[in-house]
Amino acid sequence: MTSRETLEEVNNYYEEAYLDYVLVWRTWSHGAMHFGYHDTDSRLRRWLRFGDAMHEVNRVLADEATVEEGDRVLDAGCGVGGSVNWLAENRDADAVGVNVSRNHLAKAEKKARRRGVADDVEWARMDFTDTGFQDEEFDAVWAVEAACHAEDTMEFVEEAYRLLEPGGHLVVSDGYLSQPMQEFGENHRRRLDEIDEAWVGGEVDTVDEFEGYLDDAGFTDVEFQNQYDRVKPSAVYLWLASYLAAPGAWVLEKLGVRNERQRRNRVAARHQYPVLRDDVVKHGLFTARKPE
Repeated sequence: MTSRETLEEVNNYYEEAYLDYVLVWRTWSHGAMHFGYHDTDSRLRRWLRFGDAMHEVNRVLADEATVEEGDRVLDAGCGVGGSVNWLAENRDADAVGVNVSRNHLAKAEKKARRRGVADDVEWARMDFTDTGFQDEEFDAVWAVEAACHAEDTMEFVEEAYRLLEPGGHLVVSDGYLSQPMQEFGENHRRRLDEIDEAWVGGEVDTVDEFEGYLDDAGFTDVEFQNQYDRVKPSAVYLWLASYLAAPGAWVLEKLGVRNERQRRNRVAARHQYPVLRDDVVKHGLFTARKPE
């Protein structure tokens, strides 16, 4: 179970950084708070259509998890509900979103009513490492850039295994270290520390460590897909935005309009692209299945 202190830190980060997501990421339009999967084979204009990229993550995860009409799907760390509402609209799924932020859940519920799917979705404020749902209640569990907030990722994996019915799928899109932290140079370790401090991550797992958790929990058909090319447009955009916004943000921070947590969020945005570019962090998709 994630500690109360960590849950409060995660909640405070997303509460105070939400305006940045609205202004920079246009979360108000697509309901997503993640990098998205861009179409890298098309022209620049389509390549940079962020709304399409956010929805593409939902399509890819739903396909990997073979979500069909009536399937019960848990979105662990649902943000403001973009994926949950998408599942109800596009797959006729019985989707459930859990989050630690009351305000984000209220926004998610409001969006669901606006989109006409309020009767088809559920929302709950809870720790996704200790949900209280029944055993084998879900056909699929997914997490998009959320599992990294768990203090102990193995607890998240074990809870997902418990919640899945036999044959159910776990799909996790997130960032993972390419090798143990101590093997990186000082500059990259500093960048990772800045990101971790700002974005309230737990101890970041390597690709091999997370795969080991899945194996130890009992999952089969474990696969990792590196999605760097598809998240790169978002990473570059966020990196550029952090520099372009710096002068105005600095003034607002000095005036006390923006607080320390918001400052750290801006600084982390500057560091995330270099660690992805240099293969320090691999942004990818893990898929796994609970044996029948």
